[in-house]
Amino acid sequence: MKFGWLTLSLAVGLIIPLQQAMNAKMRTFVVNPMYASLVNFFAGAVLGIVVAAIMSASGEPGNWRRATEAPWWAWCGGLIGMAFITAGVLCVPRIGVASFSAAVLVGQLVGAMLLD
Repeated sequence: MKFGWLTLSLAVGLIIPLQQAMNAKMRTFVVNPMYASLVNFFAGAVLGIVVAAIMSASGEPGNWRRATEAPWWAWCGGLIGMAFITAGVLCVPRIGVASFSAAVLVGQLVGAMLLD
């Protein structure tokens, strides 16, 4: 079973550079890097709502009220996501997708070692 989850993780890792290139291209149209980030999050929110509705209809209900019981720092994932997307929008046109991805990967590995 772990093989399937590892494969999914690899697949997501493979498309992250594509996401960064897409977001950088969006910036060329909307100009402001924050607008490009907001477009990214809006599209993600729409998809998230659709997937959550499908999952809920198929018998996997959620509990929005329990979110208020989470510690304050659990809410910061969205802030980190916004920082990551905005950093990509700003950095990719200047240093390229490969350099950005390599720097992010090193940062992720160091952060993971610190957490573990």
